[in-house]
Amino acid sequence: MISTDNIIRKISRNALLMTCFEMVVRYGITIIVLPVALKKLENAELAYYLFISTLMALSFLADSGFSQTIVRCTAYFKAGAMEIPERVTELSLAETQNMPNWQAIGRLIATSNRIYIIIGLAATVLLSTFGVGAALNIVSQQKNQLYAWITYSLLIILSFIILQVSRWSSILQGLNEVARAKRIELVVGVIKLSGTASALLAGFGVLGVVSVMIAASVLNLILTRMAVRQISLENGVHKEYEIYDAEMLKRLWPATWRMGVICWGAYLIYYGSSLVISQIPDAKQIASYLLTFQVVTLLYRFSTSPSLVYQPQIAAAMSRGDLTVVNNLTLKIVRYSFAMYLIGGVLIYIFSADMLNLIKAKSQLLNGDILLIMLVMYLLEMHHAIHAGIYMSSNHIPFMMPAIYSGVAIIVAGYFSVQYWGVYGAVLSQLFVQAAFNNWYPIYLSLKIQKLSFANYSKSIFLWSRDVR
Repeated sequence: MISTDNIIRKISRNALLMTCFEMVVRYGITIIVLPVALKKLENAELAYYLFISTLMALSFLADSGFSQTIVRCTAYFKAGAMEIPERVTELSLAETQNMPNWQAIGRLIATSNRIYIIIGLAATVLLSTFGVGAALNIVSQQKNQLYAWITYSLLIILSFIILQVSRWSSILQGLNEVARAKRIELVVGVIKLSGTASALLAGFGVLGVVSVMIAASVLNLILTRMAVRQISLENGVHKEYEIYDAEMLKRLWPATWRMGVICWGAYLIYYGSSLVISQIPDAKQIASYLLTFQVVTLLYRFSTSPSLVYQPQIAAAMSRGDLTVVNNLTLKIVRYSFAMYLIGGVLIYIFSADMLNLIKAKSQLLNGDILLIMLVMYLLEMHHAIHAGIYMSSNHIPFMMPAIYSGVAIIVAGYFSVQYWGVYGAVLSQLFVQAAFNNWYPIYLSLKIQKLSFANYSKSIFLWSRDVR
């Protein structure tokens, strides 16, 4: 007979389930708290509340891809790699040992510490300059601008803390402790969810929401750092192993700076329309677009959770040159992600308007045609993002210039099209620019490195075939 304790223990140690639960809670702020925000906040303050995600994503540009690089490199060392491969051709030739390289992991911890202090300061500068310019129009429409600017100052502090959390969480996930990392984020997410709802119901507005986010992020930082330290000590990684390694930074940097440029391009791609639309004078229209954007991207991010779960395993398999494992994990990720997205997309398209009317929301999603376009657009985004992540597990980053060109094109096209066709023009600009290159090129590269034909890949996905060759 299986006891309840055993069931709970198995669930808590299942990386996929814990990731899904954590994402449900994390985006519960959109699902559960947003109806409260729609009732308690006027359009201008609602637009500010929804624009926070755009501002926080801006601060993450300072990360420049280091968090993803640290996940991969920690996974390499956990798999026994003696050093970080600089390019794809080194993966199968990389020297490995039969046990985790804990000394290298210790050096990685020390090296990343210095890196993330600099990254946190860079985020502060970024939000204090470009961020202020982006938020100025929305802040100027707030009734109490003093509170609005105090809130913005707290956002800068929040960004510094979250970046430090990202560092420790990346190391923990790279150690293949994804379930443990997500358990911590699940607990913190529940606290953040209840605290955010309480702040809004109590009438503290966006200022109260940001204050709760700071408190929750501090707790997350403490718990995640303690988890990494516990694992380190259990495996003999003491302070004397944690030495700043300039040579390791040289190995990290080639993949990271390219990833950083891609992050800038990705920001312009995914948030370019938000930046353009946030400059229009109609707070209600801004709120409506940002509401739709949050709902659709919530579905997009939730549907990519399988990729987050299996990323360390793919990186480890890549470091060994084991393409069979990579093939099987790719199929598993894509199948789960497509199923999650399609089910969620249908539910949103059919029931979202009725649900908002039921709660008597002050703002609505965009009309059906634009909503459908955005759902299709982010389905394509999800598919190519999965394959981009798989290919980058080889520590080769070829998406730098396409990301920059596409991001700039979306901003420029969106800026002009929104003046003639409104929100419709900005959304279509993003769809066409992405379909021209980014929606297919990462898939091509991923299948090429896995030595898979597109025909066999498609058959395996849609017919649920086990034969991928």
